[in-house]
Amino acid sequence: MEVIAIAKSALDGMTNDIKELLELTENATRKYDPIFKGEKWLDNQEVCLMMNITKRTLQTYKDKGLLPYSKLNRKNIINSRTYRLCSKLANRTIQMTMDLLTNDTEEIVAYQEMITRLRNRIEDILKNYRPVMNGEIYLSGEDVCRLLHISKRTLQQYRDDNILPFIQVGGKIIYKESDILTILEQNYITNKTH
Repeated sequence: MEVIAIAKSALDGMTNDIKELLELTENATRKYDPIFKGEKWLDNQEVCLMMNITKRTLQTYKDKGLLPYSKLNRKNIINSRTYRLCSKLANRTIQMTMDLLTNDTEEIVAYQEMITRLRNRIEDILKNYRPVMNGEIYLSGEDVCRLLHISKRTLQQYRDDNILPFIQVGGKIIYKESDILTILEQNYITNKTH
């Protein structure tokens, strides 16, 4: 296993970026989270059998903080992801090397660029995401104007001339994305060369 030392300023910068990214991601996906996120929880006996260790050794791992666990009343349960990590650590010889990474180091710069790209993508999704209803995406008038590069007045004229199908609910008008794409495909003109 390699250990890399990172300058505190570089680590603080990355930590803040990652925290912002995490918060942004959690806010974007919170309503879709399942309760246990598909993780399996193991009891002491299962962990002892899987790691081929005694209950006393397991207790030592927990006492030394090597194996995090949750305690419910008097029952200890261990996340299977945590178990797999500890199992790998228990079964390998550790070799250490050390490098110093600063804000200018290629790896840190690459991490920061990835975090920035990811943050921008998530912000874009949050800003422009349209939920799907029965497999269909609905667009607002502003979305259609932006997509087709037309004015609101032109969009009104397209509705009046039955060029674009639309749905009106009360005073709100929306458009099926698939209808817009169909109209564009039907009106596609190929370049004819003689």
